[in-house]
Amino acid sequence: MANSFSLGIVNALCPPSQIWSVIVRVVRLWTVYTCNGNGVPKSVEIILMDQYGGKIQCSLRREMYVKWGQTFMEGNVYKITFGRLVPNLGPFRATEHPFKILLTHDSIVVPCENTLIPMWGLSLKNSEQVNMACGRSDCLVDFIGLLTCIVEERTCVKKGKMSKMMIIELADDKGRVQCVLFEEHAKFVTDYLSIHSTEEAILVFQLAKIKKFRGKSVLQGVVGATRLSFNPQIPEVLSFWNEIMVTDTQFADKAEFNMIENSVVSVYDDFIKNHPRKTVKSLNETIEDGDFVVRAKIVTLLEDDSWWYLACKCSRAVMNENGHYYCSGCFRLFNYVAPRFRIKLQVSDGVDSADFVMPDSIAENLLKKTCSQMLNEVEDPNCTRATTVMQEGLVERDFLFKVEKNLVNVYNFEDPYTVKRVCDDFDLMEVFMANSSVETPIMAKFPSSFSELNLDDYEIDMELLGSPPDLVVPVIVKPAIERSTKEYGGCSKSFKRKLEDEFVVEEEFQNVKFKECKYGTD
Repeated sequence: MANSFSLGIVNALCPPSQIWSVIVRVVRLWTVYTCNGNGVPKSVEIILMDQYGGKIQCSLRREMYVKWGQTFMEGNVYKITFGRLVPNLGPFRATEHPFKILLTHDSIVVPCENTLIPMWGLSLKNSEQVNMACGRSDCLVDFIGLLTCIVEERTCVKKGKMSKMMIIELADDKGRVQCVLFEEHAKFVTDYLSIHSTEEAILVFQLAKIKKFRGKSVLQGVVGATRLSFNPQIPEVLSFWNEIMVTDTQFADKAEFNMIENSVVSVYDDFIKNHPRKTVKSLNETIEDGDFVVRAKIVTLLEDDSWWYLACKCSRAVMNENGHYYCSGCFRLFNYVAPRFRIKLQVSDGVDSADFVMPDSIAENLLKKTCSQMLNEVEDPNCTRATTVMQEGLVERDFLFKVEKNLVNVYNFEDPYTVKRVCDDFDLMEVFMANSSVETPIMAKFPSSFSELNLDDYEIDMELLGSPPDLVVPVIVKPAIERSTKEYGGCSKSFKRKLEDEFVVEEEFQNVKFKECKYGTD
């Protein structure tokens, strides 16, 4: 019956007619989950495009997922016949089409081929159009720009949880646009630049929301829908490159391609200024989530788990199901996945040790080999034993590690430390040791009250102070450093505020007793 209908055009689809047939490519597909955070899919959203450039959104409700969920794959072409057309409403419309398709039990979906339909289906906006939108956009937009700098990178609280936020700047021949990225999108940019920090980076920002942020229009990623890609070999990127290099030579000077070297947070800032410095022991003992910097040597590579895994494009591990690979994060099957490093290593600073997990991007940078290349050199890929190349490239090397500590993993008996960046620059290590306030605790005899102590000369580490207050507890006193670089470790906010307000702390801690303590290295 489907063959009796003449092919239609996506832009001509309109109710009340439900009898139509179109040939379209899946240019984007993602899963929307319920708001309660239990990981249950609410719907699958699909962007379809025909050979004439018309795009329409298609939704698979939960009851239709059983029938159609495994049918669609991103990039494939299908002939779709029958379907319910409903108004395309809401704040996150993915296309400008006034209607969208809901597949029903009567719908017919048949795979086919059509090379005339573009693979990506981008509907590009330029920076002038984004900036003039004044933060108002009914539809998600696509943008291509040259990455010129990272404006800001920090950790913030979002919906009661710690979330990584990054603001980057993209430029085209019309001007510049700032983009606000969270979590996986921010990690994607950081991981790419950690390896390709000296290369020009053209970023394709697909399905972004135009929002108002700090008084200006910005592009913001949408969870699930937004796709980021650096330097993809597609006609739109090649055209963009020719445009900025040929038609507007002044743009090339203005963009300053060498700024990419500085687009990542500088090594000095990342390891010396931006994060608390810890010994391995104090890192193990801290009860805070966050990023910390330690100096340690890799003493061995742990072999209690495999040093590689098969990953989806979202970097999550996949499961093999009858020759297809299933990703629990994307909630879909893939035909192609890639191997990635996940090396567990034990580090020590001579006093204490810890187990770190080194992700793919950092391991690849240190070993100068991709995981695929490493697997080609081993006889048994399923063996957990580290290769000779890995042993020689990592063991007995001294690094500054920037690691993320996750207490949830501690409580779940999982790996608590993930390496986010490494540095083996000897001069920077010397600066780290010279400026580290955690490496040189001293003996001190504490007075009976804080009023007798010259707090201008010492910095009090209250991390070990507990309750009830009438206990005799050890406290580390460290030489004070300049106020501009002072770090207060795990002190409470109220105590930091009191330290800044002329150190008025006698009333709060008047019942605490002290004794003389001797310390080695913290």
